[in-house]
Amino acid sequence: MFKYRGREKEYKREWGQANRERRRKYEKEWRENNQEKLNEQGRKRYALNPDKKLEREKRWRINNPHRTRLIRLKCLYGMTGDDFDKLLNEQKRLCPICGKMLENEICVDHDHETKKIRGLLHRKCNVALAGIELFRERLSPILTYLDNI
Repeated sequence: MFKYRGREKEYKREWGQANRERRRKYEKEWRENNQEKLNEQGRKRYALNPDKKLEREKRWRINNPHRTRLIRLKCLYGMTGDDFDKLLNEQKRLCPICGKMLENEICVDHDHETKKIRGLLHRKCNVALAGIELFRERLSPILTYLDNI
């Protein structure tokens, strides 16, 4: 430490580089043991300036669209990116409703009661399907009405 007198920052930087794995292990253990403290600090920071946190999260989502998609797939449907790609390839990249190629705005069609994934659809096809499901018992009279016009 004597050779670093007056240069503590340099000493800390060099020590950190020489002991990177040791430091990471310690920091990981500390975070695990102090999770509630970290959560409380985060809540306080958010309460002081909620717009700052929301803006930072928005920037992250914009800068990381692929990771955002993977997180949404996991949270909403319990599927990984590999599961999504496998399902897309099983469907030959075609929408089962309109038969057109699935390129962007792909929706995961699922049963809202059982949470079972039924397939991948275009956004417009998914919205149409949701409307049909809501008015299933009225569908026959609607089709009769349209046929008679």
